[in-house]
Amino acid sequence: MSQTTIQNPNAVRWGSGKFEAALKSSGFGALQDMGALKDITVDETWTEVTVDSHNAGRIRKRIKDQKLAIKFNWLEPDYGKLAMLRGGSLDEYNIVAGVPVIDHQQFVASGAWSYLKFIPFDRQNASGVVPSNISVSGSVNGPLVASTDYFVMKNNAGMWGLYIIDSATVTTEAQILTIEYDYTPASSVTFSTGGNRTVNPIVVRITNKDENSKNHRMDVYEVYIQKGVSFKYLSDEADDCNAIAIEAEAICDESRDPRDQLYFIDDQQAV
Repeated sequence: MSQTTIQNPNAVRWGSGKFEAALKSSGFGALQDMGALKDITVDETWTEVTVDSHNAGRIRKRIKDQKLAIKFNWLEPDYGKLAMLRGGSLDEYNIVAGVPVIDHQQFVASGAWSYLKFIPFDRQNASGVVPSNISVSGSVNGPLVASTDYFVMKNNAGMWGLYIIDSATVTTEAQILTIEYDYTPASSVTFSTGGNRTVNPIVVRITNKDENSKNHRMDVYEVYIQKGVSFKYLSDEADDCNAIAIEAEAICDESRDPRDQLYFIDDQQAV
């Protein structure tokens, strides 16, 4: 027998979340997607403080040390992102350059691009700098002119690419784009640690998107890595992949206003 009725079906949550992080010094505008994770958990805690009198009972009850524990298992660990999660201060991360690729061609089909829509380069320099010798040609309009017909930029995820504008030269979106450039991939990356004691904070954003593309987003303001790398090598016959267990702890950012120091939630789903 039902005791009540569902008050707001939109408030019933489903699914996991996209996990992004950045150095606190860089802010939420520099968030990086951590990719495939499982078992993301957030757990808020605090310590209760009570003041009891000898003759008038309990005078006041308060809390202190309000914190948020964040944990997940990382299925596609990236050592550059790992160094960032650890505050960018504990570790040494380097990219070993590979063999340069000259005149790489990227084809963008008609219908897969539009004016002012960012087109990421499908290959990136391992160093993070913009690819060189970029040229763009349309199957209808022919060669396009940089800074007139197209503009090269880096998006918030740190990827280089370009966007096309509706210029005098570019007369239609119904054409195939050929983008050509030079880039240098990595042959390997190196990661080392030990000896540095300073841990810098990061910021974290966890976003759940429902079937109506509405978000439930949590922003956490000051997060510190809480545990070193924990990596379990599974059996070659295991039905699961190896993962790195990450544990972090958020504390209140006292530079912010009271009641907005630990985390912020923007819920578009339950309204």
